[in-house]
Amino acid sequence: MVTMKDWGEVWLNEGFANFFETAVFLNKNDGDLHRSLHAEISFDNALENDCFATSRPLSSVIDTPSEIFESFDSITYDKGGAIIDMTAKIMGRQKFRKGLNHYIRKFSLRNTQGDDWWRSIDESLEEDKEHRDGGPDGGVLKMWYFGSQWTKQMGFPLVTLETVNSTTIKIGQQRFLKGSYALELQKYRFPSYRYKWDVPLFCQEGRQDLGMKWLKRGRNTNKVGVMPLLMG
Repeated sequence: MVTMKDWGEVWLNEGFANFFETAVFLNKNDGDLHRSLHAEISFDNALENDCFATSRPLSSVIDTPSEIFESFDSITYDKGGAIIDMTAKIMGRQKFRKGLNHYIRKFSLRNTQGDDWWRSIDESLEEDKEHRDGGPDGGVLKMWYFGSQWTKQMGFPLVTLETVNSTTIKIGQQRFLKGSYALELQKYRFPSYRYKWDVPLFCQEGRQDLGMKWLKRGRNTNKVGVMPLLMG
């Protein structure tokens, strides 16, 4: 019903295919083991292929025919699906479904780019009260800004935790990169987000979900109180 405008946005097709494949699998297979194995294999594939300078952003710049074929890879399928799944977790499944329906209705039988998807999600959230103060800085959650960080630059953050004292932990991030002497392709070398991300941290104690906190991209580290984290 909706397809990408150019080959550089093929993740809009194949990432969603991976996302829904996983959703159907989880619906048909009960148990934590099934959930872990299926999701983790796809997730690990994405991490393994995205930690090198030879990777590329999900929203890529296609210059040659060979790059079209190369774009049908783990970045498109596995990372694309993982980013969509992360978006659904941030929004909540019901709001994500509402946003997806809005996107399909708005762009039915048309071609889109990544920006169209993210801005459509923002439109679907405009009347949501939690949306107004659910962003990393306590303000409006702008999915376009968040999504662009994860789709317009390659790589991913290594998140570290350090105990400051009995009530506080320090959370930091830096780009995880193997083979640090290699260079990215010139067209991807200096992304506007400088390899920093707004990172949603989904907190859990045992099987109890404790909500979500943000690691803000504008800082190298955030200090978080342990008790507020545990108490929500």
